[in-house]
Amino acid sequence: MNAKSAKLLVLSLILGSFLPFVSYAQYGSGGPIGLFGAVTVNPTGPVSAGQVLGVATDANGNTITCVARFHEYAMKGRDTAGVQTIKNLQEFLNEYQNANLPITGVYGPLTIAALNQFQQTNSSDVLAPWNLTAPTGNFYMTTRRKANIEYCRLRGVNLDIPMFTPNQLIPWSSR
Repeated sequence: MNAKSAKLLVLSLILGSFLPFVSYAQYGSGGPIGLFGAVTVNPTGPVSAGQVLGVATDANGNTITCVARFHEYAMKGRDTAGVQTIKNLQEFLNEYQNANLPITGVYGPLTIAALNQFQQTNSSDVLAPWNLTAPTGNFYMTTRRKANIEYCRLRGVNLDIPMFTPNQLIPWSSR
């Protein structure tokens, strides 16, 4: 790890949960050359606030980092997530599976159908921990975890968020 990478790592650890628009940063010989996304780190559960979750190096040796993009849950029929979280989810589903969703910030039938497709595609990581075989349409613990992992994978970074243990899985109906 070079000095600039170390500075980025320390800065991410210190400021990660406070910078509103930094989740992906490239550092070249002249310092920062690009900042994209939003830092939205879950302060509870397996991901702690400000934690650097994924770091990679591109072909030119530049450091690329990625932190969890989603920190809220979205539930059918409940007002549990903010408009920006839903917009981020819609953008992600468009990028990940070409869902062609309008970016409205509304957690409605089109977004839920696209999320169901995401859950079915990733059923071993999303549904199986709950002993489910059909999608739920809820953007909850395991779905959010997998979305954060895939969001960073699309940016070339392997994000290591541990799977929840059975004791950590809280049924959404009890929230």
